[in-house]
Amino acid sequence: MSAKKQTMWLLSMLTLLVVLSVYYLFYTDPQGGVDRALQEDPKHAQSSEISDEPSKDTPVVTVSESDDFFASARLMRDQQRAKAMEEYFALIDNGGESAAKEASAKIDALQDAESKELMVESLLKANGFQDVVVMENNGKVSVVVRAPDLKSEDVVGIIKTVSQNMNVTGTAVTVSYRP
Repeated sequence: MSAKKQTMWLLSMLTLLVVLSVYYLFYTDPQGGVDRALQEDPKHAQSSEISDEPSKDTPVVTVSESDDFFASARLMRDQQRAKAMEEYFALIDNGGESAAKEASAKIDALQDAESKELMVESLLKANGFQDVVVMENNGKVSVVVRAPDLKSEDVVGIIKTVSQNMNVTGTAVTVSYRP
């Protein structure tokens, strides 16, 4: 495997590690490992898991459904990408020359999509959206922004930003929002 591919694989794995670490730090209880989101939403929790009330000196972090959605969406996106990268790297290591070339091209495409998604997320946050998740899949791009509502000019601006930076047509972009 070439040095460039090894470096990109390492960066991808480090990105996944950071995302999982953030999820662990913000969404698990340090004493019991139970999801805080489950503790705060009793309809999703089993009573045996959360029967202990937090003590008065233990800080409780409130996680809104919207926060959980954005973190979960990013985590799911990164896990899917990491799994695909792992499969492609296995093909490079164990497959024939043509399979290795094809897998290498797919790895490059995944890395390119990841960098474009992150760039568009940063641009949209800079335009005033508090949180954004961008997911590209087979030439279609889904964008979810945190906003109480979206005006038509906001949607047009989002579509323009995505189409210019991700090389897709405006009709391939789906925009939605979560309060």
